[in-house]
Amino acid sequence: MNTASSPGVRLLLLTNLASPHSIKWVRGLAGRGYQVTVFSLSPYRTEDYADLPYFTGYTLGLSDGLVKTKSGRLGKLVYLKAVGQIKDIIRRHRPDIVHAHRATSYGLLGALTGFHPFVVSVWGDDVYVFPERNAVFRQLVKFVLRRADQVLSTSHVMAMQTAKYTDKEITVTPFGIDMNVFSPAGNKVGEAAGAVVVGTIKTLEAKYGIDYLLRAFAEVSGRPGRPEVKLLIIGDGSQRTAYQSLAEELGITRLVEFTGRVPFDKVPDYHRGIDVFAALSTIDAESFGVAIIEASASGKPVVVSDAGGPAEVVVNGQTGFIVPKRDASAAATALATLVDDAALRQRMGTAGRDHAKQHYDWEDNLTLMESVYASITQATGSNLK
Repeated sequence: MNTASSPGVRLLLLTNLASPHSIKWVRGLAGRGYQVTVFSLSPYRTEDYADLPYFTGYTLGLSDGLVKTKSGRLGKLVYLKAVGQIKDIIRRHRPDIVHAHRATSYGLLGALTGFHPFVVSVWGDDVYVFPERNAVFRQLVKFVLRRADQVLSTSHVMAMQTAKYTDKEITVTPFGIDMNVFSPAGNKVGEAAGAVVVGTIKTLEAKYGIDYLLRAFAEVSGRPGRPEVKLLIIGDGSQRTAYQSLAEELGITRLVEFTGRVPFDKVPDYHRGIDVFAALSTIDAESFGVAIIEASASGKPVVVSDAGGPAEVVVNGQTGFIVPKRDASAAATALATLVDDAALRQRMGTAGRDHAKQHYDWEDNLTLMESVYASITQATGSNLK
């Protein structure tokens, strides 16, 4: 546990401290003077937070095997034991706001404490998948959202999905990126001399459509008279071996590189080494498109499927192309258009960075979250400034 004191607003966040998204929120808010206390069911790397002056972290220390069931959801009987510990943290730290990230799991924990003001951020499968399983799960989500003083969503499309389970106003708080870190200027990794590099950065699981990307790329690379092309697949997951086999079956093995997982601090360099970014998710439950925004901020045109959140962050025909889900031929046409036209890549990349700056600048998103906190405390009668 890392502790420090601060005169700033006291936040208690209920979230997975090992998540890159949680790391960004904690670091960003602590950097603005908030006194951030966090409860996490799973362990985390203390070095991710060691330099923060206004941070206290608690973890139940559950292993992945205990925290998740085979279906991937949190085991309710396990994490409900954490309610008592969270109540103790509330008594000890006297937070001004409790903010749970995810309507299920951490949201349920926060709701059961009875603390107010209570904020819930929905993340994706908690409102797309979980409540669709059965009536009991739907009621659980409704219960958590009913207890919340404010409901937040990272995208408009996910806010519409969340509205199925609550009549409360839902505030969209995008998960932006650091425009200085993700920029066209800097080191490049993955670029191939004389070749146009198509790339993606994603977990290698079926729902993210890497198989459709491979098939689309095979079609692009097989057309005569085209510039040399390479495909860079950055990330790891349970389907990696299957995708490598598919590349071999399609006869494109020599043109495809699977990098495996890369350190987060190297991701901007990989974005800069890619000429065209692709994200062909096959599910509507993908709530946002962080990697797509990173690519746009890096000055790269994108090709994405019309899968919920990812499509929301792209201006079709201006910052990239939106194609139908599970349509490798449509994706191939869009990719080929960009591979064949360097000037178009440049125009769309420039427009993409402008769009990311206008809507998804991390500093602006932090300011928006601060305004949400301020409005909540005013509405609940707190004297916080």
